[in-house]
Amino acid sequence: CILMNYHAGKFCMMRKLGYLLLLLFPSFCFSQSDEINISAAFAQSIELQIVGNANCSFTFTSIAHYTNGFAANSNHGSNHIQFQVASSTNFQVDMTNTAFTDGAGNTLDARYFHIRLQYQNAASDYKDRYDGFGVKSTLSGAYILEEGVTRTVVIPGPNGYAGNFEDNDFKMRIGVGVKSVAARNNLPIMLDANITPGTYTSVLTLTAVPVIL
Repeated sequence: CILMNYHAGKFCMMRKLGYLLLLLFPSFCFSQSDEINISAAFAQSIELQIVGNANCSFTFTSIAHYTNGFAANSNHGSNHIQFQVASSTNFQVDMTNTAFTDGAGNTLDARYFHIRLQYQNAASDYKDRYDGFGVKSTLSGAYILEEGVTRTVVIPGPNGYAGNFEDNDFKMRIGVGVKSVAARNNLPIMLDANITPGTYTSVLTLTAVPVIL
């Protein structure tokens, strides 16, 4: 009986010791952590493209042409150019042009030429998205071409113009020799300008410039 009690006591003691060891094990477990870095890089993306025709030409064959010119608010052959801008940010569009020359040393004053811009999407969206274009240079509301002068023809929008090509779709109409434009620039009408016969050409450049508000 004494031995059995002894073994029982030993067994009980061992069982209690086992419980103590189990209770102590958690104190030897340590938590571990590490970090993950998350970043997002935003590269600026902006592109301007001419859609379709990229050449504009006028032919003066009558006294009426020399007297009245070709207005930008109506179609005259290839006088309309469509361009689009896709941009990840707000933007403006600047316009510059080279001198009009005939290749024989004769020049034509670029201020005889003017343009008008038309936003291609719905008229209601036009008022919200484009609250006017650049500062117009004539009383008739057109933009004048002038050698060495950069004109902003699409001003940055108050709410931004970020969007794809379909969101920013423009038609530019070009005119030349209109009386009101000539008068605005203190030029004679083309009939009185003593223009040497020939073909005068210039390169007009449109540049989309990102703008961060």
